[in-house]
Amino acid sequence: MIITDRRVYIGVSGGIDSAASLFILKEQGYDVVGVYLFMNGDAISEQTEKQLADVSRRTGVEIIIEDVRDLFKDKILNSFINSYLCGDTPSPCADCNSNVKWFALKQFADRNGGRYIATGHYCNITKLNNLYYLTKGIDPLKDQSYYMWQLSQDVLSRAIFPLGGWSKKDVRAYMCDKNWSEISKKAESMGVCFLGGDNYSKWLIENSPDIASIKSGEIVNRRGDIIGTHRGYPFYTIAQKKGFTIENGEKGVSVVDIDVEKNILIVGDKNELMSNILYLRSWQFISLDEVLLSEKLVVKVRGIGVNPNGYCNIQIVGDLLEVTLLSDSAWAVTKGQPAVFYIDDRLVGGGVVDSYK
Repeated sequence: MIITDRRVYIGVSGGIDSAASLFILKEQGYDVVGVYLFMNGDAISEQTEKQLADVSRRTGVEIIIEDVRDLFKDKILNSFINSYLCGDTPSPCADCNSNVKWFALKQFADRNGGRYIATGHYCNITKLNNLYYLTKGIDPLKDQSYYMWQLSQDVLSRAIFPLGGWSKKDVRAYMCDKNWSEISKKAESMGVCFLGGDNYSKWLIENSPDIASIKSGEIVNRRGDIIGTHRGYPFYTIAQKKGFTIENGEKGVSVVDIDVEKNILIVGDKNELMSNILYLRSWQFISLDEVLLSEKLVVKVRGIGVNPNGYCNIQIVGDLLEVTLLSDSAWAVTKGQPAVFYIDDRLVGGGVVDSYK
């Protein structure tokens, strides 16, 4: 197969970021092909079809539809359900980026002879010591590197991020200059895509008989006193303050632990939500030797929101990675969430929270 050096296959959604990326890549001289990854549902909605047709017409880029529903169901939907059954809180967007979006784009490019793959994420790529790394986008409010910590060298070496050097404000202005003001004013889609605007509890009940069959349970405090009831452990996560009934007048309590086997929520004071040591499973680093020796290693326990300040140390303990925070505690760590490591703006690895203390 002949590889086309200037061809890039880019994931498109019909939104502003991928549409702007199409224009930018064309202006940079690439041979651009859009790929819409059909991930969920019985059929593509009429609204989505119209959006894709509009994007293709305005940008002059062909958009091909790639059916990845089986892959999405296996890697994301089933995993989402199983995580809540285990009492974990999953990060489907992080899993989808590595296991579905970039995986499918790479496969598509391999089949069709393209060298590069791209998305409209706000990240950058850098090369150091013959290794490729994600680095943070310049817009701190839009940086999405946290959600792509699992990308392999094979993917990173071929990845292009047209928006890594752009702010969201600049992207909107750019699209207005393209006489496409309506897309620049369109509200961004937020939340988990396959929930369709529903809360995750409703989706779990409709899609998992095992979860739908779980009954209400008890709420206990740290002393073991029964102080209330809840609707079933899969519908709660660490730090949650609502959605349950406290019967003895205690106020301001949060979920601090979940007993899956007994279907019990343990609640306590918000100060109990601080952790200084994390244990990660499924961890990986681009260069383990570098991070073991680094004095500038930092960890993020969530993409947006409160993250611990200061540096951390790591060491391997059996199959797990022990992460010790040196100057600041992490708030509301949850099992199943990614913990992602950086040296300066360079993403160097990550793992999945297994436990913490």
